Amino acid sequence: MNCIEVPGLSCIDIEIKVENFIKKYFIENYESPQEVDLITTFESGYLEKITNFSEDIQDLPNSIEALIDFNNKQIVLSDSTHENLINNIPRAKFTLAHEIGHSILHNNYMNGIIEDGGTIKYLNRGNIPSYKDSEWQANYFAGAFLMPYIHMERLIIGNKSLKEISNIFGTSSQATKIRYDNVLKIINSGKLLTPGVNINPQNRR
Repeated sequence: MNCIEVPGLSCIDIEIKVENFIKKYFIENYESPQEVDLITTFESGYLEKITNFSEDIQDLPNSIEALIDFNNKQIVLSDSTHENLINNIPRAKFTLAHEIGHSILHNNYMNGIIEDGGTIKYLNRGNIPSYKDSEWQANYFAGAFLMPYIHMERLIIGNKSLKEISNIFGTSSQATKIRYDNVLKIINSGKLLTPGVNINPQNRR
């Protein structure tokens, strides 16, 4: 799979960007653990308000679930992804959250290339460090957006299972497992702790 090499971001960098994003545009998801209402975000025009990218639905090739068009400032879902989003399918929600991640994390960088008349170069993912990998960054953003750190920290330390966490946020078991492991690493590192939280997770799956 190919991707774009972008300015590097650490996990902590993205966590902070996501937290600021949620506080500004999805305060209810910051205040209490719950599913992000992405279908309303997409259908109501709120997506364009918060990202400056308009939404569109197109008949994309079978292997493409969604895409972001930096030239025309559009986030495009395939017909099937849009239908799955309406039906609250976790993969479709993650897909849209991933594209939102691109719009928040990479718009300024891509604008610079476009305005300078440069060419966007796609490279093999194996040749790019993960922290400079546009797809890795957007995936990390999506997980952090759908399962905010402030709640995940408490749920993990409170010994909630993966299934319980998945039910709270409406996320797939795979996405929940990856997010759980990412947050647990941060908890154990002590780099991004909520004041007053006691670190003693039992690591129960």
